[in-house]
Amino acid sequence: MQVIPIEGANANKPVPTPAANSLTGGADLLQKMVALRNDFKPDYAGYVVPGVGEAVNALEYLPTVPTNQRDWWKNYEDLYQATKRHDMYGAGLTGREIGLSKGAAINPAMQGESVEKYMDARIGMMLTDMSRKTKQLSQSFNPKAIEAATGIEGIKDAQFSPKTMDDFAEIGKTYRSTGKIGKGSSWLERAIEANPGVSKEEIIKQGKRLGKI
Repeated sequence: MQVIPIEGANANKPVPTPAANSLTGGADLLQKMVALRNDFKPDYAGYVVPGVGEAVNALEYLPTVPTNQRDWWKNYEDLYQATKRHDMYGAGLTGREIGLSKGAAINPAMQGESVEKYMDARIGMMLTDMSRKTKQLSQSFNPKAIEAATGIEGIKDAQFSPKTMDDFAEIGKTYRSTGKIGKGSSWLERAIEANPGVSKEEIIKQGKRLGKI
């Protein structure tokens, strides 16, 4: 992640505490999202539930689902909600970016491959948002202090294995510019893929009711 160098008085100007806390919190959320992505296994998904199957807590009603899978989805939902509340990933986004973030939400009814693709896109968007924030702040405050606040030195490419930070950033950039991630990228396509036992007409009806179409 690049931090723009600055000259003059601002080069030693400390980062205000609220901004530093925002960067530190944002970096923590990013690292947790990466850890969840690395812990995900394809068999954690693919559970077809009645209707469109948007709610992750649907797994609570499937007693045969292993505890580690239920815990993974609970941790993801908690983390997803935390990112929406964070100023760098939620309140600081444009309307279109918020819509795309919602569009990248995952659920247990999706196929494992789709979950991985959309998590990759979310990580990429989070990297982009953090980079944008650091560039804005580096115009006025000490870049070294900004780097320290983000803890970016602790986010190594190894944590993104087998992809690098640049790989994820490119995936996020592509998703933000096109709104698509390969096959099944629209909400309707994803819903059809996730619910093979539900008619397209019923999914469209549910989509309109949920405001997805």
